[in-house]
Amino acid sequence: METTKIPLSRCVESSYQNRKELGDVSGLARSIEVNGQITPLIVVADGDAYQLVAGHRRTAAMKSLGLEEADAYVMGGWDDARIAQILNAENNHRRELTEAERGRGIQTMLSLGVPVADAAVSADIPEGKAESYVRGTKVVPVDAVNLDFEAVALMGEYDDVLTEDDVVAVLSKKSFWDRQAVCRKARARAAAEEEAVRLGSLGIEVVDRDSLGEGYHGCGGDCGHPGLVAVVRPQAWGEGADVTFYCDDESHVYQPTPEEIAETEAFLGRRATLDAMGGRIAEFAKSIYPKFPAKGQSKLRQWAHEAFEACYDCEPDDAWEGFKEPKAKALDQFILMRTIPACVPGLPERVLKRGYEPWSRDLDELLGFTSFVDDVLMPAGYELSEEERDLMDHLSGIFAAEDEDEVFGEGEAEAIEEATEVDDDECPFDADTIDGEYLDGHLVIAKAA
Repeated sequence: METTKIPLSRCVESSYQNRKELGDVSGLARSIEVNGQITPLIVVADGDAYQLVAGHRRTAAMKSLGLEEADAYVMGGWDDARIAQILNAENNHRRELTEAERGRGIQTMLSLGVPVADAAVSADIPEGKAESYVRGTKVVPVDAVNLDFEAVALMGEYDDVLTEDDVVAVLSKKSFWDRQAVCRKARARAAAEEEAVRLGSLGIEVVDRDSLGEGYHGCGGDCGHPGLVAVVRPQAWGEGADVTFYCDDESHVYQPTPEEIAETEAFLGRRATLDAMGGRIAEFAKSIYPKFPAKGQSKLRQWAHEAFEACYDCEPDDAWEGFKEPKAKALDQFILMRTIPACVPGLPERVLKRGYEPWSRDLDELLGFTSFVDDVLMPAGYELSEEERDLMDHLSGIFAAEDEDEVFGEGEAEAIEEATEVDDDECPFDADTIDGEYLDGHLVIAKAA
């Protein structure tokens, strides 16, 4: 069948075209620019226009190059049903090249003298990847070259550091990320070897960490002491080398001051108190459970309901299915025992150190914890131990040391205080009644259990 030159300006999309996204045609345009139009369009004459049946991407690519004409097969006698049938066949019956096929194609072009840049255009890949593939073919066994284009190109990027064992390991992996991990480890290993040579040229002995004798301690590496040694390791997740210096000169060992020792002990004490506080809060919840909520515990009840919804992503009533009515007090007890201690606010460890300056990302946790203890737990009857009072004093000191408007933003401190003011003198409902009718508390607890 002979082709005909047709004006691209008169090519129109068929109304039966089901592919609405042509995708990026820049690579195809580069190929046409280098190789010319390889495959003619298939069109049907429609008055003065030509209805595209096959070649929509080629048409878009040629138009982007400013071409005015294209080779086409002009089909006659095709009705709408035939056009729709061919359109779907064109879109559906196609298969992408496998990696092995792509690799064989590039290898064939290069072996026939096609320049790397032109081969990259024809293969629709970046020129740099084609160059990597060329280098990769020099480190891969001859019988494995065609196995996987991506694997060969990847090894080409690391061809200066890969050993034969590395190549075998890369080819044995299935995923790109596993292959890349092998290559990155090879680069890190080479970087460690190079760094060891550099340190040796400076007169610094490189040793294994396990071979260090007693008396060695971490060192900045700039002391110049004759006993200075270095441990060099490939990075676990990077492509470089990690270097740690050690020295046996006791004069370089830092001796903490008595104040620093005391503060370290205080920090460890605050951390132990915070760890133990969760258990004490749980014991407190168990102790108030039979009469919860009682007078003064409305804020704890409110917190428990809100925490339950946030933690379990459901309304308390939804979690009550399967329990018999009535439920008022028993439901509150049910919610309490599932939010303490699981939902008690936590604290980042750094806030326990002396001299800590508030980080903006810590403020919510600091405020949440202190408000929970001061405004929820203590009004409900929780008594702080001496150690816990010291902990709360430390946390309060963080805010006292800063201007409130600097910590929270201008005017925000007052807004927070107003928003958290609640009259906690009265329980929001009669804990022993449901809809005004007296209910035996023990019966409710039994139903909750």
